[in-house]
Amino acid sequence: MNTVLLVVSTLDGTGPGRVFTTLARQLAPPWRPVLVTTHGVRESSLIDEAAEAGIPVEHLGMRAVWDGRGLARFNRLLHRYRPAVVHTRTIRVDLVGRAAALRGVPVLNNIVNLYPDDSVGLHGPVAGAVLTSLV
Repeated sequence: MNTVLLVVSTLDGTGPGRVFTTLARQLAPPWRPVLVTTHGVRESSLIDEAAEAGIPVEHLGMRAVWDGRGLARFNRLLHRYRPAVVHTRTIRVDLVGRAAALRGVPVLNNIVNLYPDDSVGLHGPVAGAVLTSLV
């Protein structure tokens, strides 16, 4: 079975979480989906839906975009699941997914939604330039 990590910011019922939960439920063998959230709720109808379908849900418990402990948790998941592919969606998750790419795991970015002006406005000129260079 080939594991695919579907990494999304939160499974709170909003669009990206709904899309990835639906995708996870529709994946057929040889694919084995695992939903991973960077932050947000630990209980929701989407998490219940995934559990009912037998899909594991892992939480990174990240407190910020730059969270070393969350990244360490993600690296442990990469070691445990040894995914064939990592699929990410949203900026925080796109950045976390880079850890998989560094380990040679193919990463699919559903959407790279970091714009230079937004990044500089949110994070300041230095951090904004660094974030923009990563995508």
